[in-house]
Amino acid sequence: MLSLYLRRSFQRRPMRHFSLFWVLMCSFLLPLVVSVYRDSLIYGSYLFTMDFSQGQAFHISGVQPEDVELLRGIDGLTEPYYKDRIIYLNFATEEAWEYYSTPSKRSEITGLIRSRLAQSGRDTSGVEIMNYTYEAVHGIEDDEYMLSMWRRMLILSLGLSLFSGLIIQSAYRNHIAAFSPELMEPFICLIVIIHSLLNNHFPYLT
Repeated sequence: MLSLYLRRSFQRRPMRHFSLFWVLMCSFLLPLVVSVYRDSLIYGSYLFTMDFSQGQAFHISGVQPEDVELLRGIDGLTEPYYKDRIIYLNFATEEAWEYYSTPSKRSEITGLIRSRLAQSGRDTSGVEIMNYTYEAVHGIEDDEYMLSMWRRMLILSLGLSLFSGLIIQSAYRNHIAAFSPELMEPFICLIVIIHSLLNNHFPYLT
């Protein structure tokens, strides 16, 4: 009975159903677009952070390939490797990351690296040693401005999801206002099921 009524309704009032379709489509897409944009910012920030850190704690520029041998065997650091006039070093363990987390300890190991390079006998004034935090090396965003923006985007996405739910409810109520009570109940159940499935399969909506 319900399928027969729907078929006849589509045939008699196609524009009414078409308008409802676009209202519902926009209601579903609005929070989805904001959520996709928010997740794109997060992933883009992760890629940017990983791009400049290369997953290594230390970037030593202005060096030569033979300087790699001078930096081997430093306690707490991995074996160095050379690429494009840069030597990369990383902390070997989580304990080493924790031990060298303070600025004074970072300055200490940076001084050790520079003293090792000085053993080459060359002028090391052009050598630049950059060290990155644990968050930067592992692609974790720790910039307070970006974190604040993500929180605002999340609140906006949740607000739009609630607003879209109200639009969907209002659109269906108006659409089925002329239906008899026995037909209204299946429609309401159907939209609740569809909305629940979308929320389960599209976490951006929540």
